[in-house]
Amino acid sequence: MKVGQLRTLSLAGSPRERGRAHGEAFKAEIIAHMYAWAQECRKDTGLEPLAYLDRFFNETDFLPAIRRLTPELLEETEGIAEGSGLPFPLVFARQLSDEEPWFRMCLRLGVDVREHCTALGAKGQRGSPNVIGQNMDTPRYYEGYQTLLKISEPDGTRTIVFSLTGKLSLCGMNSHGLGICCNSLPQMAFDRRGLAEDFIVRRVLQLHSAREALAFLMTVPHASGQNYLIGGPDGIFDLECSSGAVVAWESDPESGRFWHANHPLVNRDSKLWDEKLAMMRATDPARHEAFTSRFTTFRRHEVVERKVRETQVLDAASIEAILSDRDAPLCLDGEAGTNITLGTIIMICDAANPRMRVCALPGRGGEYEEHGF
Repeated sequence: MKVGQLRTLSLAGSPRERGRAHGEAFKAEIIAHMYAWAQECRKDTGLEPLAYLDRFFNETDFLPAIRRLTPELLEETEGIAEGSGLPFPLVFARQLSDEEPWFRMCLRLGVDVREHCTALGAKGQRGSPNVIGQNMDTPRYYEGYQTLLKISEPDGTRTIVFSLTGKLSLCGMNSHGLGICCNSLPQMAFDRRGLAEDFIVRRVLQLHSAREALAFLMTVPHASGQNYLIGGPDGIFDLECSSGAVVAWESDPESGRFWHANHPLVNRDSKLWDEKLAMMRATDPARHEAFTSRFTTFRRHEVVERKVRETQVLDAASIEAILSDRDAPLCLDGEAGTNITLGTIIMICDAANPRMRVCALPGRGGEYEEHGF
């Protein structure tokens, strides 16, 4: 694939049919993706992948919440496994984008830096639509598997999902103009029985308005710490979610602008993280200094805030420009560290003409594509 090229796959039918079509269409890519992920697990844990997954599933229990709240997405996951010819536990574990990594990092370090993504949003002015967007920062091994899934739901809702081959979602928007951006909040309390992030994202994209999404996110049991920036024609909402609390945040209520990186601003449900950091500081100051020096979230938040306040009109074009910053850095080329900006995704929440602008690998010279409904 050339730099920034996106695979695109249209999916319709029953959940299992959609999953099978996904698995069959990208079978070779899914197998390669799963192998790369398994090697990452081996490197991080020192365990053979199957032994590691046995421990992961023995110490967590995500399926009951998924069966209760998103049974159709579990069926779609089963279809992906059937279509690709891979075991269901392997494919299912890969849907747990935030849950499996926090479990892995707890095994390895107790705490770890998992800083992914910067998000921005602006309420429309003078008749212009609301806009949200983000840089999707991921481990480098994700590169080459970026995919757009175009899904037709039974009720006529159409969805565009930025994802990876073999995965349900990373972020996306639907034909009602509803979009969702995600930022990991690794400091937040997690729930080994909660609803996993990928399933939350896809369930939100089955809804018809930002207010419906807000109500869902306020009540669902969250498995992982996550900041969700929700945009629709009816509004923009930013929620810091953890297993014990969901707290709304508005960066600048007067201007209707939003920005967020990877640390909580208002949610204080971080007791375990705080205690482990305090213990590390007391028992191993050098490790604590080395650990905290890796944080980029505070710098990114500071840079975004400054750029947003300096921008007179915050719209899709100016959000794209801000997210392209290479100094903070907001946009990662993957050369200087373990993460890469897999894509920049801008969602224009126009009721009459919703559309999503996507640039895969912006740090490597990728170009924007615009996708509508």
